[in-house]
Amino acid sequence: MLKRRVENERKGGVKKWIFLFVIVILCLSQVTLLNRFSIFNVRPDFLLAVLVIGSLDFDLRWVLILSIFAGMLKDIFGASPVAVNTVLFPLWGFLLHKLSRLINIDEILIQMVLVSILFFVHNIFTGLILISLGELIPLGIFMRILFLGSFLTALFFPLVLEITKLTELAKRRIKVNL
Repeated sequence: MLKRRVENERKGGVKKWIFLFVIVILCLSQVTLLNRFSIFNVRPDFLLAVLVIGSLDFDLRWVLILSIFAGMLKDIFGASPVAVNTVLFPLWGFLLHKLSRLINIDEILIQMVLVSILFFVHNIFTGLILISLGELIPLGIFMRILFLGSFLTALFFPLVLEITKLTELAKRRIKVNL
């Protein structure tokens, strides 16, 4: 992972801009196409998965830019209150980036567990914020979102990883055409 991150930091900004485009595409697919793939009205969170991938691949400055952008998109297209994702996504991106500097997170199974834990913690914080704002969430629905959503996000993580790998292919294609 460290070798891949160093290579990515040395490369130009083309991959970063394509990665932003992939975030937009995944956000739009999350709010449109994934409605057909929901189980008990719970869907995987592609933007949290992209946040994990970006936090492991880019330098801290771009991790914060990508996470703020992804959080704003999730707040715009989602039903979360008071820009909670715009605040929490950079926090998660920062913590994941620092964690990836301390331990090796190369294996996909470790990344899947990490994205599952992140989804779980993110939704606990979101639920606490909703409760503090006076909104009540039935316990059964909240638990279903926590556990089933964590499982679905981890299950779809390899797909999101493959989609983000297309950014490297697109970067090569752009270089050849230039």
